[in-house]
Amino acid sequence: MTVDIRIATPDDIGALETLIERSSRVLLVPFLTPAQLAASLKVMTLDKELIADGTYFVAEDVNATRILSEDLQ
Repeated sequence: MTVDIRIATPDDIGALETLIERSSRVLLVPFLTPAQLAASLKVMTLDKELIADGTYFVAEDVNATRILSEDLQ
């Protein structure tokens, strides 16, 4: 796999928001109750200011046809 690291752009926002929500629902389950998980999803959001100021990066498989993994369900 070849990974390309680049500065995120406003075009990435939708995919990044989806990735954050989907990965949180999987990765936090062992640590949070359902109520805690629901509450955390309200505050664990993408910081769009980091995208605006050019300090948020995206790593993506250059051979992938989709930015999000099908494994995160």
